[in-house]
Amino acid sequence: MATYPRESTARSVLRNVLIVVAVAITLYLLYLVRKPLGWIIIATFLAIAMSGPVNFLHRHLGRRGIAIGLSYVGLLLIPIGLGAIIVPPVVTGANDLANDAPRYAADVQRFVQRNKTLRGLEDDYGVVTKVEQEARKLPNRSHPRERCLFIGDERSYDRLRAIFDRHDLPANLVGTGLCVALWGYFLYQGVVDPLGGINTLWQLFGVGNQMLAGIALLLCTSVLVKMKRERYVWVTLAPTAWLLITTLTAGVQKIFDPDPKIGFLSLARKFSDAAAQGTVLAPAKSIAEMQRVAFNNYLDAVVCAFFVLLVVAMCIFAVKICMQALKQANPTAHEIPPLAGTQGALA
Repeated sequence: MATYPRESTARSVLRNVLIVVAVAITLYLLYLVRKPLGWIIIATFLAIAMSGPVNFLHRHLGRRGIAIGLSYVGLLLIPIGLGAIIVPPVVTGANDLANDAPRYAADVQRFVQRNKTLRGLEDDYGVVTKVEQEARKLPNRSHPRERCLFIGDERSYDRLRAIFDRHDLPANLVGTGLCVALWGYFLYQGVVDPLGGINTLWQLFGVGNQMLAGIALLLCTSVLVKMKRERYVWVTLAPTAWLLITTLTAGVQKIFDPDPKIGFLSLARKFSDAAAQGTVLAPAKSIAEMQRVAFNNYLDAVVCAFFVLLVVAMCIFAVKICMQALKQANPTAHEIPPLAGTQGALA
């Protein structure tokens, strides 16, 4: 059996310890600068994402300054448009709930009075009576001016509500059209630019989908720990560990693998170097398309790195939440009891 010198083993142990310490210090430094780093990542992502509209407007308008200005004005109008679509239904639903609250409270009161056990509790504590009294005050507190807080005057609110009413056919067509148009843009880019659009982002879908599953399982694990159901943690922790190991490994390989068939950066460098030498590689047919392929792979590398950092951050916060929950003697999260069928169960 082969033997290893003590000095070599000691050096390897020391090297591993230093690597772990360095990783821990790096993660801690990233945690300290998470806010400015987050803004930098957002700014970089916006700059890369807006390059497509800017280049499109630049080709048609001829002036890049105007193209940049129009692109970012359009970006600012997106949340305004979404607010105009989302706010009216939300305000309408809240107003309807306030108007119907007395009726709901009266229904609960009648249900309580028909049940002997609940009627006894109501006679002792009067909880439902107090809720009913507060519910009757809600319609008086819901003034039409409050509904127009983010929209303007009441006439503008009524006009927007008529346009974006969820029961109205034109409103449904507008909302569906916007969603389809946003996704259709990627498909359109894939047609007019075979090297971009959906073809560029398709490789990230698998990694992003499985990372999302890992984040969901992290949430389930945290909830089990907060509910003091630690004996069931293995049910979610085992698939979580498998998903995180495989997806993070795949994400890192897709970014840094030296094989151009796997790594985004290596493929981008391959096309950049070939373009600099004047060589055209398939599937590109010109130097401009070579540069576009390189840019698309750099974009994929940046987005994939963002996914990896996001999952690592979620792991850190999940561990932090679980450690805090383990220090508590009582559950810090409670399951909401089912509401459907309670009448038949209690009667």
